[in-house]
Amino acid sequence: MTDPEPIFTVPALAERWSVSDTFVYTLLNRGELAGFKLGGKLWRVKQADVMEYEERPA
Repeated sequence: MTDPEPIFTVPALAERWSVSDTFVYTLLNRGELAGFKLGGKLWRVKQADVMEYEERPA
């Protein structure tokens, strides 16, 4: 069995990218960063989606 894919919280991504939580929420709400909600409220982002976003041209 393989290990599950890492999942990022909004604060963890904000720290990784040195941006505010609000900036990450904006990306998620605009659909520029793929993510999913737990319990209809808490955003989470799969590592593959983080990597895809980071590899986009600036």
